[in-house]
Amino acid sequence: RSLAAMRLAERHAMGDADLLTRLGEAYFHFGEWSRAGGVFQKLVGLHGESFLAARGMAEIALREGKLAHVVHNFSAANRLASTSALRRYTNTEAEYFTNLNNDEEYMEMEVGRVNLLQSLENGRKTAVRVGMLGTIPLGMGLGLTDDLLTNIGWAMMAAAALFWTLFTAGTRFFASRIPYNIVADDR
Repeated sequence: RSLAAMRLAERHAMGDADLLTRLGEAYFHFGEWSRAGGVFQKLVGLHGESFLAARGMAEIALREGKLAHVVHNFSAANRLASTSALRRYTNTEAEYFTNLNNDEEYMEMEVGRVNLLQSLENGRKTAVRVGMLGTIPLGMGLGLTDDLLTNIGWAMMAAAALFWTLFTAGTRFFASRIPYNIVADDR
């Protein structure tokens, strides 16, 4: 129903730049990327370029895997940014995606880092599930006064807590992007 209400609001926006911008962002957050792209294109067509439209189109291009479009749109957003913080952000993003687009080795390193990060996240989720599963033998062991079941439950929960801690530390370590100058200096 919310998507239908947003489409209705889009139809009756009458060229309201702020409303169209918010609708494009909302579509993006709902995963309606093609619809969000259409709204941002409509916004640019009616009112010219704006920071939020350029940034939104960059995010959509990123979802579609179009790195050259990402660089172009973040560069446009950089030109249109109203504050120095937004200019720093868009400049950093434009440089990062330019480096990804131009350097195959850097791209491979970053893809590997992101894949490792996803594996660590999956490991964290699995550790939580194992820990929760460990409460079953622990509860049964305590209820039935069975030391073996109690010890199995405690062991499962302790191992899960240990692995969750290790996966969390790994996630924090690999969360930040690899600096490009490290790759460039190796050459």
